[in-house]
Amino acid sequence: LVDRGVQEPRALPVVLPFMGPRSRRRPVAVATLALVLGLRLGLPRGALADLVLAALAATALPPGADPETVARAIAGRARSGRLCQTDARVVLTLWGLGASADRTSGRHPHLYARIVSLVDEADGMLRADGPDRLLPDEAIARLQAHAARRHDSALVEALVSCVGRYPVGSTLVLDSGEVAVVCRAPATPAHVARPVVRVVVDRAGVILGGGPLVDLALPARAQARIIATVDPTRLDIPLAEAVLG
Repeated sequence: LVDRGVQEPRALPVVLPFMGPRSRRRPVAVATLALVLGLRLGLPRGALADLVLAALAATALPPGADPETVARAIAGRARSGRLCQTDARVVLTLWGLGASADRTSGRHPHLYARIVSLVDEADGMLRADGPDRLLPDEAIARLQAHAARRHDSALVEALVSCVGRYPVGSTLVLDSGEVAVVCRAPATPAHVARPVVRVVVDRAGVILGGGPLVDLALPARAQARIIATVDPTRLDIPLAEAVLG
């Protein structure tokens, strides 16, 4: 996963909308988002591997487990002489997650803990079920609104610069009358609101199979305005087919 992310970071967010129920896919989805953010922050490959493992460990804890329990288990390995650097960093992350909820503790959460806490909340918003379900852009807007109170604002903005204001899988209505599905995040943070989309309904209202890919950041489409986002299920749009072509 780390090697693939280093080679083609824009490909990573593509898998997230199709990963099924959050309860079953949470560790992999959170680890993938953590990797996306780690790449944006410029972490070296070794740190990225540690971050991914930390995200998997932190989100795969069984119900009722607490960071201290896991830390003690890993500390047992230290006494046997089998503790490695990655284990130590996982402990720091879990310890930091426990501390992050208590800002009066005087402990500053480890960077991995701050990343995992942020992307876990983002993933939860993006893939909530039932009445809590938000459209992707609504989830991003809510995350930004809560940034100063709940997270490191700089980390939030770095994450938004990776996934865009309209994450992969968002279904957009353009001012031209076209409907399009986001297939890739913007190439640069400056174009955070101008992703690469696939047109699925043309200006005449005709549903397209295998419609064209359009980069809304290119000069030819730079004047296109996104006027609304919609739930693709209400329009009977096959999301996976639109994104993956």
